[in-house]
Formats: sequence, C-alpha cells, structure tokens
Amino acid sequence: MTGTVLTAVQSTLAAGGQPLAGPFAACGMMLIGVIAQRGFRHVAPRRAVRIGLGILLLGAGLTFLGATGAGMAPLLLGGAVVGIGTYGFVYPGGLAAVAEAASGEERARAVAGYFVLAHLGFGAVPLLVGLAIDTFCAGPALAGSWLALLLAACLLWWITFRSE
Repeated sequence: MTGTVLTAVQSTLAAGGQPLAGPFAACGMMLIGVIAQRGFRHVAPRRAVRIGLGILLLGAGLTFLGATGAGMAPLLLGGAVVGIGTYGFVYPGGLAAVAEAASGEERARAVAGYFVLAHLGFGAVPLLVGLAIDTFCAGPALAGSWLALLLAACLLWWITFRSE
C-alpha cells in the first residue's frame, strides 16, 4: 500500500499545480517513518506488525480521501501516517518476525523471500490500482484498494495474534 500512497500523494500534488512538491512529500513520509522506526524499535515483532496495520489503514484512508477531493491536509497527514505505519512498524516488524521464525541456514532464504515479496508488492500494487483508476475512476479504485487492505490487514492481524 505504501507505493500506492506515494503515487497518490505525488499525482494529487501534481494535478493541483505543485509537481515539485511530490518528491518532497514522499521523502518526508519516509523520513517520518524512519524516525518512528528508531523510536519504536523495542516493540515485539508481531505486535509491531499488528500496531502498524492499524496505523496503515488509518493513513491510507486519509490519503485516499485527500486524493479524491477532501483536500491537502488529509492527503499529506495520511501520507505521514502511512510512513509511520509502514516504515516504523510493519516493515521492520515483519522482517524481524520472519528472521525470528526461521532457523540457521533457512534464515537467509526467509529474509530474502521477505524482501522479494515486499518489493513485488511495492511495485505491483500501485500498478494494479493505477489500472483500476483508468477503468473505474479514482474514487472507486482507491476505495476498493482500501477495502483490500482492510481484508489483508485483518488476516495478517489474526495470523500474527494466533502465532504468539
């Protein structure tokens, strides 16, 4: 979802006549997430994923509201919240959980697989959402992607809760 939010923020700013603000917003979103990562690095991995999923849902919802006409405040605030949820909790928590769950020789393969899937999601999901926007317009496509995120978050929350 992070790639979709980054794209939504930058394209909305460009459509609003501020094309040079998009890269700064994206960098700010990531910087806020990295700062959050430093502050919350002692949270247990599965718990970090669960916390991050809720934060990610909130941030994506705000961003998508802003991208569909609710204004710049929810767009930019949502992007910052997504940065915190993703880079502060979900990504490092998931990586730590995968590394913790694998043993010895399998740890390198598990971590590599985590990175492959994370980067596939970072690129493929925004592409699919973009195609949905071309077909259904921004509002329905972004609402559909948020609902897909909600379902995935519920499933991941349940899996991480059950595995503790």
